[in-house]
Amino acid sequence: MSILFRRPRTLMLVATILLVPGTLLVANMRAAFFRDQGPSGALRPVPGLKVEGERLTFTFEDLVLGVQTDGLPPTKLGRVEAVYRLRSEGEHAAMFEFVAASDASVTASINGTPAEVRVTPSDIQLQFDRSRQVPGRRFTLAFLGSLRPGANEVAVTYTQPLSCEEMGLRYFHRSRWRTFAEYDFWPIKEWVRDPAFRAEVTLSIPRTRKVHDFFFGPSLLLAGETFARKELQGARQPPEARNSAEPAPSRKLPFTLEKTPDRLLAHFTLTGEDLPDLLRVSATEKD
Repeated sequence: MSILFRRPRTLMLVATILLVPGTLLVANMRAAFFRDQGPSGALRPVPGLKVEGERLTFTFEDLVLGVQTDGLPPTKLGRVEAVYRLRSEGEHAAMFEFVAASDASVTASINGTPAEVRVTPSDIQLQFDRSRQVPGRRFTLAFLGSLRPGANEVAVTYTQPLSCEEMGLRYFHRSRWRTFAEYDFWPIKEWVRDPAFRAEVTLSIPRTRKVHDFFFGPSLLLAGETFARKELQGARQPPEARNSAEPAPSRKLPFTLEKTPDRLLAHFTLTGEDLPDLLRVSATEKD
């Protein structure tokens, strides 16, 4: 009898080596996972008002990270706060509307005074909605308010289901995940805008690996990308369906990184001259 079969531990080790690659092979015989929740949309233009600026904050409280031991990742939720600086020539009563991918935790205020929000299923097609196997739901969020002469501030907050994309999936290799949210910016381009209009955008994520971050820098790559209408068709397709000839995102935005004890914040700035049709902010695991 050979030495191999006289030593159970050796036999067990050989069996493990033979079986583990097969297990990995089966695990990786699937397409990369892609969940597209679609964008929310900016405030629709209101006649008689001018928009002077916007402050837009995306807060991701939970990200898709690491090996998904329970199968495909559950839907993660984020929070969006959009604050618009508007100018009115006189007292002005207006109906404000925007479209969101969720009807959860919606609030609105005008000059700090809460406004009652009416939420209804939306038949408005956002500019870049594409066909999905499971079409995303959309909601119209509307509220009525009175503006004073001069400067005004209108704020809305809502829950945003986060999209995610599995990246680098291949045999014997752990894939990486990108968690992202999108925002249809084109309605702002239809407003009467102040020449000095600026949109200040912030992406805020939790610091999940503080020791690693201290010694090696953040373990997540933060990014902001903008798209024009002609460019988005290919960019929003699932990875396996993308055509390599499709244009790349029109611009990757520069940003400043702020670190707090518990969070990482990326700050982006858009001006009236370079407003995109769609904005995407994302957090991606490093290799």
